[in-house]
Amino acid sequence: MPVNISLPDGKVLSELPTRYRKLALNIPGTSVQFISGCWGVFINQSVEIAGHLYSELYAEITSSDLSLTLSSPSPVIFLQVSLNSSHLCMRYLGPDVSIPLPLSAHKIYHSIYIEPSVSLLSQLLSTYSMLSELMTAFVGLYKSVIELPYGRYSGTVRVELDKIKNNQLTGDARIKYYDNRIADCTIAYLDGVHRRAFQDSRLIALFDTEILSLIHKIESSPELLFNIEELAKNMGTTERALQNGFRLKTGVTVLQYIQQLRMSKAKTLLIRSDLPISDIGLEVGYSDSSFFIRVFKKSTGVAPGRYRSTFSEV
Repeated sequence: MPVNISLPDGKVLSELPTRYRKLALNIPGTSVQFISGCWGVFINQSVEIAGHLYSELYAEITSSDLSLTLSSPSPVIFLQVSLNSSHLCMRYLGPDVSIPLPLSAHKIYHSIYIEPSVSLLSQLLSTYSMLSELMTAFVGLYKSVIELPYGRYSGTVRVELDKIKNNQLTGDARIKYYDNRIADCTIAYLDGVHRRAFQDSRLIALFDTEILSLIHKIESSPELLFNIEELAKNMGTTERALQNGFRLKTGVTVLQYIQQLRMSKAKTLLIRSDLPISDIGLEVGYSDSSFFIRVFKKSTGVAPGRYRSTFSEV
């Protein structure tokens, strides 16, 4: 793993129990660490591929919040991909510097950490100037944390990650294939940062009051139906301009923001009430319980019933 993670005490296994086998990385040489305790379950799978380090972390936190930390004895630059929120960012972490990794109770976390090789980052430096601060810190062994902007991981990144996990090649062809996939993931992220740097930030200033008002309405009643076309018309702008301004303010689109709030409310109801799943779907804005179940599973990785049985407080 590109960074070390502090963990609570628990039972440690070097292979995944049957229940978690579907999470296994099909990459030769992968080391597996499965830890379980009263706090929940933590899985760390890591492997060096073509000079890069690749790790996948999965955690089910059940009983109470955990306050973990990330650290490294040597300087490291890594790409962090959150499969829960579909966000990613790139960070520099200095030697013996710790950053908090809070894990809330009753939640599932699934993230990928990629440490691109120094040679790859050096090659990309001339094209992507935003890497210069990270590379300067890396060479100078700065005891600090530097973070590039968060972004949503693109379809390109998703495809490349799937290719990494499902590669069936062998020998030199396999190494070259992995090398290209890691490079493509890194470039896709840096391209996204570069494009967003040129977005017109005046969208926020132009519609700041209206967007803040819309955010408040959504947070107050996420179960309501919000018509994007009508909202944009009332603001005197286009749907695209509204979505761009909203994304600059929140990091996500209007519909994504609504869904995040709906899923958060659904999780709370699943944990703290005994309402039927169909009623919970209605409470958060889904009249079709089957559709609610599909959306919830896509968002969290598990069906509502499984989530309730894992985290229920009732």
